[in-house]
Amino acid sequence: MADFYFTMNRDQPLRKLMLAFCERRKQGDYRSLRYHLNGDRIRGHQTPNELELENDDVIDAWIEQMGGAGFSWS
Repeated sequence: MADFYFTMNRDQPLRKLMLAFCERRKQGDYRSLRYHLNGDRIRGHQTPNELELENDDVIDAWIEQMGGAGFSWS
């Protein structure tokens, strides 16, 4: 996947970034992905200031997967 660079105000909710990412990737609803920074999940209401983001920080976007409901092999 190609890199996605985005500039925004440090006090704006990251939801703006999430929406732009999904629009560019034709992903659909931004809530269908899970976003992580250094292994910690981030939410759309958080801001770059709140997370102390710096230039060149990378936010990972993962498709949410459902399932794994207790099936076991005997």
